Amino acid sequence: PGGTTAFIRQLRALALDHAFTW
Repeated sequence: PGGTTAFIRQLRALALDHAFTW
């Protein structure tokens, strides 16, 4: 579960960065 949570957190951070870039 920990690994999955970290993966989701990374995905969310990437999406946020992408949104801010746009």
